[in-house]
Amino acid sequence: MPILPAGTLKRTWGGFAVRASGQFVFAGKTSYSGAVWNLGNTDNRCTFVSRVSTFGLGLGGEVELNLIFFFNLGIIANAEGMDIGTGGSIGFSLPVTKLGTLGKTLQGTYKLYKSMSEYTDLLATAADAYKAVSTGKPYIYIAPVGSSVGVYAGATYGVGGSVDLLNYETAFGSTTL
Repeated sequence: MPILPAGTLKRTWGGFAVRASGQFVFAGKTSYSGAVWNLGNTDNRCTFVSRVSTFGLGLGGEVELNLIFFFNLGIIANAEGMDIGTGGSIGFSLPVTKLGTLGKTLQGTYKLYKSMSEYTDLLATAADAYKAVSTGKPYIYIAPVGSSVGVYAGATYGVGGSVDLLNYETAFGSTTL
């Protein structure tokens, strides 16, 4: 008995996205830029960007590599305008070698918070992903790969983030979207 419904790979796109963000006191920007491949036919590839306005209290910037999956999208053009990057976040990324003991203590505390948060997020995401795949509703899943790089601290809320498809490629050629 298969774990996933038949045809799921043809309706799933996976790839990488780079997230770059910057915040100056009350306002900032976060952008995603990446490429995804159709898991059922890897000759089909699409590039995309997303720009998110962020509001809240923060200072600094960071860059992070992410895995990204689009579930239940047989036609990638249906991803155009899907919500990405909207919602709240708390971030802390400082070069520990420059801050000594204080930096190590703060980073250790933040890593503990982040681990606990990631565990509860993983459970919620697994439930959401299973629900999305089983109901056929389009769904975007983003997971960081490793640590972010930068100097940043803040609590922000992102608004207005949506997928903007740039280029679609197949074995027969490419199309600018």
